[in-house]
Parts: sequence; structure tokens; C-alpha cells
Amino acid sequence: MAEGIETVDQMNFLRQNDCTKGQGYLFAQPEQGLDLVQRFEAPPVAPFQSLLWPENDRN
Repeated sequence: MAEGIETVDQMNFLRQNDCTKGQGYLFAQPEQGLDLVQRFEAPPVAPFQSLLWPENDRN
């Protein structure tokens, strides 16, 4: 799992090197606790994983 992914180039490098999980500013900025709770309580719009690492959808 990669931590601190900030650019598409970094994400592409990780994907090319078989890294299939990660987090960082590229996906979401840090949030206050209440904002995070509200995000998880709301229906999903589109999962990041499906957009960026579609091969993981099968897992």
C-alpha cells in the first residue's frame, strides 16, 4: 500500500509496479472528523478504486 500519492505520474508508477492500493492528496484532501463522517454516511458517487484501479473491482 502506498501512502502520500499526490500526482497521476506517481499513481501510474505504482500501478506499473503492481501496487494496487494507496491514498493521498490525489484522491482526497484531509478532512475534519465530522466532514468525514458525513462523507461515509452519504451514498457513494463513484468509488475512487473503480476509477483508478479498476482491476481491484474483482477482489
